Amino acid sequence: MRSALTPFDTDVNPDVLARRRDRMRLDDPPLLEVVKNTADDVVTLVTAEVKLARLELAAGLRHAVDRAGWMAAGLTALLVGYLVAVAALATWLSTFWGWPGALAVTALSQAILGGCILWATPAGITESRRPTSSGEPRG
Repeated sequence: MRSALTPFDTDVNPDVLARRRDRMRLDDPPLLEVVKNTADDVVTLVTAEVKLARLELAAGLRHAVDRAGWMAAGLTALLVGYLVAVAALATWLSTFWGWPGALAVTALSQAILGGCILWATPAGITESRRPTSSGEPRG
């Protein structure tokens, strides 16, 4: 008589099955322990994910603040240079048309420049930010 069952056995001995079930119960951890270990693992995983998200958020915020600082410094220098250039243009033009004429021509040139920028910018922004997968034809 054989002591162990194989998957191909057609005659089933209830005593062998009972011993095998007892052995399986002794080897397997109880369901409550498996659930507890799984819950502990889930808590550990969620805690690690939250820590990672905080680190990524802090790094992104530091990068954004650093970039904003550099942009503010660059824009300040650009604005001061622009204002000095416009003042120099008005001063130079004042030698030809006097101060009222020079200021009028400078103001008009700045209004035309600003109008051109405002006229050209929205078309470029709306076309580049429009979703292409909407199914609507572009144009």
